[in-house]
Amino acid sequence: MANYCQNSVTFIHKDDEILNRIVNSFLAGGLMQEFLPLSQQNNSTALDEWGTKSDIQGDIIFVNGDSIYIEFQTAWTPPIEFYNKMVQMGIQVDAMYYEPGCGFCGMYNNGIDNYIEFESFDEIPEDIVDQFGIEEEEFF
Repeated sequence: MANYCQNSVTFIHKDDEILNRIVNSFLAGGLMQEFLPLSQQNNSTALDEWGTKSDIQGDIIFVNGDSIYIEFQTAWTPPIEFYNKMVQMGIQVDAMYYEPGCGFCGMYNNGIDNYIEFESFDEIPEDIVDQFGIEEEEFF
């Protein structure tokens, strides 16, 4: 059984067509496949191409103007490769992730991934603690 990584991400873009593609493909459970289809030509895996082993599903939490905010879980790792592709397409990506089982978290902002390994509550940035409702008691 995989460890689950908690994720939150905001996608920002001015084009309504792009935003609608994000919303519709996310609701259909195929957001990453829509924007970064898995290659059938080589032996790469979802982990290689997306940064995690399967497409994401969850609930859209907030849609406002040119931004979409969603929360979801992924197996083992956040979808960093997918985020990189979205940034290359001109979509702004601001994300946070937290994986307590393997002891890492991070913040991703437009191509820059700030990955942090932790062993104690005090090593987790306050923004991530607040975002995911992490309680210090989880570490005792």
